[in-house]
Amino acid sequence: MTARYRATFSQRGDEIAGTINWEGCDGAFVLECLHEQVVYLAKQGNLDPAEVVRDLYAVVTGRVK
Repeated sequence: MTARYRATFSQRGDEIAGTINWEGCDGAFVLECLHEQVVYLAKQGNLDPAEVVRDLYAVVTGRVK
């Protein structure tokens, strides 16, 4: 079976809605997919990937809302 990971999001006003689907994926594959997303976001924003991770950590832990 082929592993597939898809994440789709949209924003309407201040609300974000989306779906995340993974089929045939193990935890390591999902983590690698998240890694690829962080690297992509960093490149798009001309940022260090570690800065993206720090910001994401602040949001996840409720330090930034």
